[in-house]
Amino acid sequence: MTASEIILKYAPQTGVVGIGVSGGADSMVLLHIAIKTLGAERIEVLHVEHGIRGQASVDDAEFVKNYCKSNGVKFSLYTADIPSLCKKSKRSEESEARIFRHAVYLDFARKNSSVVLLGHHKDDRKESILMHLLRGCAISGLVGMTECDGHIVRPLIGMSRKQIEEYALSNGIKYVTDSTNLQTVYNRNYVRNVLIPAIDERYDSDALLRLSDMAKENEKFMERFVNTERITEDEGWCLVPLDCFSDTAVASRYVLKACALAGLAYDVESKHVSEVIELASMENGSRISLPHSFVAIKEYGYVAIGKHCELIEDEEEFCMGFTPFGEGTVTVLQTDEAPCKGKLIFDADKVPMDAVIRTRRDGDVFKPYKGKTKKLKDYFIDKKIPLRKRDFIPVIASGNEVLLVADVEISDKIKVDESTLEKYEFVYEKQ
Repeated sequence: MTASEIILKYAPQTGVVGIGVSGGADSMVLLHIAIKTLGAERIEVLHVEHGIRGQASVDDAEFVKNYCKSNGVKFSLYTADIPSLCKKSKRSEESEARIFRHAVYLDFARKNSSVVLLGHHKDDRKESILMHLLRGCAISGLVGMTECDGHIVRPLIGMSRKQIEEYALSNGIKYVTDSTNLQTVYNRNYVRNVLIPAIDERYDSDALLRLSDMAKENEKFMERFVNTERITEDEGWCLVPLDCFSDTAVASRYVLKACALAGLAYDVESKHVSEVIELASMENGSRISLPHSFVAIKEYGYVAIGKHCELIEDEEEFCMGFTPFGEGTVTVLQTDEAPCKGKLIFDADKVPMDAVIRTRRDGDVFKPYKGKTKKLKDYFIDKKIPLRKRDFIPVIASGNEVLLVADVEISDKIKVDESTLEKYEFVYEKQ
């Protein structure tokens, strides 16, 4: 299938199509083919200036902008300070830049109900497979780049770098060369400039593509045993039932799918998958770290995968009305309703003057409604409240005595009884 045929296969019949254009040979050739295939008016170029190469990077953006202006194509520039983002995230520049670009592409695809074309080609596919292999990927990682991956379409995936450069020469297409492509400090450049040529001296690196094709067929077969609907979502976390871990081969696919659904689409290696599978047989509350600040936690009947959040250490004075707290708002208003299951209705006159709204702390105790005083930690365990949620639940507390746990229960000490004059309801809503 030609590049034009691939574009027509996946592009919507109407509306704009995005193209990620860096200014290099592959993306400029792709832009040239896309203009001939769809027409300039249906294309929006997405150029990301990473802030890594100084003036050279700015010049590349200007080059792409001028080409678009000359050919009647809409140009959109996105700028990022990747080095600064790396200091915060602790990721490599390579990973941080890729994550930023793909966030741009995803946003475009969603807003326009469309796809984004990228200039990845056959040689990129080889590099991707080899990189995944060397980092210890699962079989799914051997598939590498494909013609279409959700909103990402790769029309040049069947062309080699040499063919692309020949097309550029024969069609008079100018392009820029990124000087960092020669710097082997970047993993992909090392694979491209050192490993692949070394392999081709004795072997045929096209064998990587044949391996990829076999892996793809294997993945198709194994997909029959994976029911994605069994993975549920809970406030941004993906929950995989423990019985999905009974078979290692199938379990690995559930783990990878859960990671992707939770937002961890990159850098998941076979060692991470194995650790998550082992986690399923550990005690409740056990956890492991995953790439990019994600974690997996064993909890009641599930393994939960999601982004680690910093502990909320907010504290606000307890009062009637509306109080911003954490990621939401606490509402305490008078009510005429009788206490009932699912509603936190209490006697406000029984709440001490020093009461505050905060999250749990070491040493907290709680006396459940009609129950005995116990450590708040033990109460959470009894209620099977997942560990990942405990640090973010607002409570009303006086000293180390908890009087109410949001969305769960009030203390016996503030219950409504025959002496109650005014009843109030506590509601916590996340934004």
